[in-house]
Amino acid sequence: MLLISYCWHGLVLNDINSLSYDITIFAGLFITLYSFISLFLSFVISVYLPEKGRLFKHFTIGLFFGFLIYLIAFVLGVSFNDGGLNHVVLDFVWQMFEQSLGAVAISLYYLLCYRIDKVKKMNAIR
Repeated sequence: MLLISYCWHGLVLNDINSLSYDITIFAGLFITLYSFISLFLSFVISVYLPEKGRLFKHFTIGLFFGFLIYLIAFVLGVSFNDGGLNHVVLDFVWQMFEQSLGAVAISLYYLLCYRIDKVKKMNAIR
């Protein structure tokens, strides 16, 4: 999520050039924030492991989480520039997509670990 967020804001939109404070402070806070977001999202996904439709359900958890994160950022007034309503809507959709992609990546990781563990247990029985 950190990498795709940097690509979006740093390379595509070039928002990072318009920062009003030091880039090292921004990078440190950015990495810290995304570490906490990833840990929390990983925790929620590890607790909720449905039998059917796991990827879709985890995708929707990411959508909801992206919605909440952007609402917090919007209410606090944290934004890169004043692009009007179009910028707000685009950033809103992007945040939801970004968190959903992260949730799917975490879900796939857990699924892969589960399957590897299952194969190891089967081999240990033999």
